[in-house]
Amino acid sequence: MSSTQKLSPPPDSPPDYYFHIHVLVLATQSGFFNQLFGPINLHSSSSQLPSTLYVPIPYPECFGTILHWLYHHDDDAWLDDITEENFEKFYWNIKFLKLGKEAYDVLDEWLDECLEDGLSLDCFENTEIIQDW
Repeated sequence: MSSTQKLSPPPDSPPDYYFHIHVLVLATQSGFFNQLFGPINLHSSSSQLPSTLYVPIPYPECFGTILHWLYHHDDDAWLDDITEENFEKFYWNIKFLKLGKEAYDVLDEWLDECLEDGLSLDCFENTEIIQDW
């Protein structure tokens, strides 16, 4: 059984973003957490892991959706949460967390749907993101 960890803001910040997570779920799907926790397996001792961890995710307000996706791989739920206003936030979180191709595929699907609906990519401020597509 994997241990449950908490991601939280530093103590002097309001606890706006506080997540209970399973290390095994994150470490197997996120290069960032894999590097942070090191080799994780079903027999790892939870006593070797911190009980609370602060992670400077670029846009924590979008992390809950990503976390849900990491557990359930529910592309439709994630697609429902993406907007023109938060697309770049999801992109930077995916990049920071070093998620796999499947996460980028969700963003790609959203972009394809928007382009079909006539959205111009000019609405995105960061050209690096658009160059990746």
